[in-house]
Amino acid sequence: MRKKVHYTIPDAQNLLTEIKPTLKQLMKLHKAINMIDSIEIEFDDYHYENNLIGININKKYHRLSYEFYKSLETLEKTGCIVKDLEIGLVDFFSTHEGRDIVLCWMLGEKNIQYWHEIDDGYSNRQPISLLKEKKISSR
Repeated sequence: MRKKVHYTIPDAQNLLTEIKPTLKQLMKLHKAINMIDSIEIEFDDYHYENNLIGININKKYHRLSYEFYKSLETLEKTGCIVKDLEIGLVDFFSTHEGRDIVLCWMLGEKNIQYWHEIDDGYSNRQPISLLKEKKISSR
């Protein structure tokens, strides 16, 4: 089992330029796979051309699936956690005051601006500025 990577805010921020292209590719692949998956394929012994179309669709689906999982693995190896491919949501493990937290970033946001507790989700995101205020006030 791979060890969980914990990022500081600047380290996670610096990683964004590396992961953005892969995340965009992953989102495109996800949409394409879902589109192909929605196609009903029926094979018929007497319609050779239709069967070839079905075979080609299946080949494309599996090729895209392979590329999808390869891209997902690339992102996961950086230590980020892909949370939602519809909106491009990614989390990074971090720590604050001795406990694990999650830095939360979404494609389209310029910087990492939010965080949340490990057991919370997107709807409970809080501004990073609160972490800085808590750190300053605890000194």
